[in-house]
Amino acid sequence: MKGSDLTPLDYKRERRQRRMRRNVDVRGDVEAWAARHGFSLRVNNDGHHWMFHKHGFLAEWWPSSAKLVFNRDYHHDLHAHDWRQVTNELEAAMRRLRSSP
Repeated sequence: MKGSDLTPLDYKRERRQRRMRRNVDVRGDVEAWAARHGFSLRVNNDGHHWMFHKHGFLAEWWPSSAKLVFNRDYHHDLHAHDWRQVTNELEAAMRRLRSSP
């Protein structure tokens, strides 16, 4: 099935698979970014769950659903489709943490 032959569920499944492939393909770039910015990175479940740790801060990202969560606050997630969006959100979170009293 391609193009207009796709059902809504097929389209969603293909979109999630494309998102996963794109992000898993750049894992080395993400690991390099994490190291430069002082994060440890753990990728679990064949790339479905990414965890960024830094000084008691935890960010979890699920590329297939584009869900990004800080410090296990699962009720307040952000939408991040790719690793660049994730790193932008992580950098913003670190700025907020540095400027808070």
